[in-house]
Amino acid sequence: MARSKGFLRGLEHFVRLRQLEFRRASMDTTKRKRMILCFFVSIFSLMMAGSLWLHSILYAKKRSWDVEGFVPLPRRLDQRPLELPQISCTPGEAKRIGCPSWFLDYLLFHRQMRGKKDAKYLVYSCKKGEEFSPDLFCGGLGDRLNGIFFLLRLAHLAGRVFLIDWDRPAPLEFFFEPAAFDWRVSSELREVIYRKPISYVYAVDTCWDPEEECRFRLMDEKRLDRGKPVNSQMADLPQVLFMGANTPSTRSLFGESEKIDVKYLRCLVQGTFKPSPTVLRNAETHISNMFGAPSARYAAVHLRLGGAKGETNDANQENRHGNVTHESVVKSAMDLVYGDESIKGTPILLMTDNPELQARVQAQELVRCKSTQLAAVHLDKTALKDPNEYLTTFVEFVILSKSAKLFWGASGFSSWAAAFGRQDLHRLSIDPQREERESIKWGDRVDYRKRMGFGEIEAGASFRDSFLSCLQRESRSQTGI
Repeated sequence: MARSKGFLRGLEHFVRLRQLEFRRASMDTTKRKRMILCFFVSIFSLMMAGSLWLHSILYAKKRSWDVEGFVPLPRRLDQRPLELPQISCTPGEAKRIGCPSWFLDYLLFHRQMRGKKDAKYLVYSCKKGEEFSPDLFCGGLGDRLNGIFFLLRLAHLAGRVFLIDWDRPAPLEFFFEPAAFDWRVSSELREVIYRKPISYVYAVDTCWDPEEECRFRLMDEKRLDRGKPVNSQMADLPQVLFMGANTPSTRSLFGESEKIDVKYLRCLVQGTFKPSPTVLRNAETHISNMFGAPSARYAAVHLRLGGAKGETNDANQENRHGNVTHESVVKSAMDLVYGDESIKGTPILLMTDNPELQARVQAQELVRCKSTQLAAVHLDKTALKDPNEYLTTFVEFVILSKSAKLFWGASGFSSWAAAFGRQDLHRLSIDPQREERESIKWGDRVDYRKRMGFGEIEAGASFRDSFLSCLQRESRSQTGI
């Protein structure tokens, strides 16, 4: 009996030892499996990281702004209070330059009223998100500038402080900064400007169709009577009005009698915008790379043919140039440019949104012509997350504006670059007879001369005197003029 109990205890001990060994073996197997799994996970993670790194390098080479010497935008906007320059011109001097008779008075009004409790605002709106009505039209750069300077004139007549609320696809302040008045919706104004309910005007002076009655529509189908003062008609409207428009900036407004021409527009532009430091630095770098120095003399040609990033059509080729091939447009334009004695021997910047023509310029197929080698990006037909992708559009715009002579065509981009500059201008006419017929039939819908107030040729030393000479860069307070 004792032997049996001893045997059973031994057997029990043996079984426990075997169970313990089995458990240890199982634990070792599990540990080995975990180690193997961790090894493969680590390898996979490293492969994914390497793949993403390689993709980022390959993608970076395709970015429109990633070229040698290009400086990216700052990560954040400068939120410091704006110090406006002193304006040294008298009304008489401003008139001689070609400024509107009302502009200096409006600058003083704007500086005094912006931020006051009883101020009323008219805000050009191009915003992201449904709360900022996606129905408000933005368009490309030319469309937006049309609306901004049309609404600036309206704000003057209505006695309202004009602001610009533009963050689609990126905040405007990345690219342009205030010049003589602060149009930003800055932090101290947001509580007032964004107070709910937000009031929108969906259509302003929609008059593109000649057969349509040219009516000035505001809120709740309210029309403005062009024969009466606009400030009294808008007096009962909300304190803050958000508007979207691409109405030609020269469209007549409520009995305004002053002639709107290139000098008029240039004064408004120079008093409203200046390039941001990043845009200006990149523009000067590219001018130096192409022509040897930031102040180099060059002529510029702009041909809007289509093909910019985001565009799927020919950029209204038939309306712009008629039913002709790209080759015909290029030949007609360059024959005119090469025949201009005023730029004989001057290097030529040929700027276009068409990749095929860009490639021809880079291959030196066109005599004396150079290219920025930057990819054009349409502001309203793309949805790129990186604001730097849109930087090239503004850099090219400033490069055009700095040319010694600009041959501008049927494009809001080049015609507004002409308004930002001080150079002589020459319109590119591809088919003069057709263009004259279309101008008579459709007016400023197709005729950019009428839309901008430009002549066929704009020349003269008087362009050297501009509103920029009125801006003294010493720091002054918001209220001083």
